[in-house]
Amino acid sequence: MFLRAVIVMLGWLILPAAAMAQGAVRPMAADLGTPHIETPHGGDMPRTVPIGGYTLATFWVPQHCKQAIRGIAALDCARPEVRTSGLALHGLWPDGEGKEWPQWCKPAALLSSATIAGHLGAIPSAQQMQHEWAKHGTCMAGMTPERYFDHAEQLYRAIHIPDLRALSYKPQTVASVKRAIAEANPGLQPDMFKLTMDKAGWLQEIWFCLDTKFARKTCAEPQREPEDAKLLIWRGGRSAAANGSRYRSSYDGARSRNTYSRPRYRNGQS
Repeated sequence: MFLRAVIVMLGWLILPAAAMAQGAVRPMAADLGTPHIETPHGGDMPRTVPIGGYTLATFWVPQHCKQAIRGIAALDCARPEVRTSGLALHGLWPDGEGKEWPQWCKPAALLSSATIAGHLGAIPSAQQMQHEWAKHGTCMAGMTPERYFDHAEQLYRAIHIPDLRALSYKPQTVASVKRAIAEANPGLQPDMFKLTMDKAGWLQEIWFCLDTKFARKTCAEPQREPEDAKLLIWRGGRSAAANGSRYRSSYDGARSRNTYSRPRYRNGQS
């Protein structure tokens, strides 16, 4: 399966000059941090169901650094190399064949410092790595932490994203941004990925839909927002709190939909 995924990814590597493959955040060794064990909590309980495909989830770092975010989503936004980066890897999620997905399938030991160091450039949070492996990676047959993150990062690095900061200077809609991303990835259709937005319309994440062989496929659930919905892209800079209430996102305290402020497509998938 791993070899097939690598072959599939070769089709993602030819890109227009205006687009770039995902870059790396390069943290110093002293910045690695030590994660703690992640276990199911609250109503987010273990579930084993057949895998019907995968979601490669990425998040827009400037939006995540817009406010202080606590918990597994916390990034070290004081570091310029994190704050000024663009699209980071969130995780590789196995999907179910219906509305539920497998999660927390096996107990997960702490990730090794070597695994964290090897992938902190794609996922700039050691605790988030621990969470992704514990909740999602343990449900994928034959995966070790090293193989899981190697595989997820290879898929992530093969994505080519247009200059979203440049796009942000002009009015954008869901349709226009999806069209720009699709044009940067030959063969990728707008219905093969979804943009997730907060209540105010700010871009949070981009989710790519994959089949059981990690090839691109039409998403089972369509884009929730209408194609002509206004889409805002945060370029970075001052915090949302400093910029006033009109820039506050769904990460805002008690108004957050859940601890990790997941977008609206899934109930608790993160």
